[in-house]
Amino acid sequence: MCGFRIGELSKITGIPTATIRYYERIGLLPSPPRTPNGYRSYPATSLQRLKEILRIKEFGFSLNEVVELLALPERHGHPCREMLGRVSNKLKELDRRIHELQATKEKLADLIRFCDASAHKCQLLETLSPLCIAAEVAATNQNE
Repeated sequence: MCGFRIGELSKITGIPTATIRYYERIGLLPSPPRTPNGYRSYPATSLQRLKEILRIKEFGFSLNEVVELLALPERHGHPCREMLGRVSNKLKELDRRIHELQATKEKLADLIRFCDASAHKCQLLETLSPLCIAAEVAATNQNE
């Protein structure tokens, strides 16, 4: 029986063997036949499936989303419209996250800009402390 051993798949794809076994358990990767001595013997289609999983994850999809996306052709004869919707939603989600990260970046830049590193008391530490944040929230509530 020709095929890949799990260690070979791991080396080729960079996916840990435990993860490959996990993909099997959740049905993302079909269970391969076993050799007479009990080793898994993965066919070339398993390698292809692992490469598909990696490729989809590169686009920011979660493992649950990977499972759903790979099941689309089985559930729908022509999954392109649904696939397009899911990819569009992922793009919107990424835009939202980028916006949130940009706002966080600006806050951090402000902290750095107004920091006096030579001060006896660390302003950054004070600004980031929960007590300081609570005081700011209380002050904001009083001003409203």
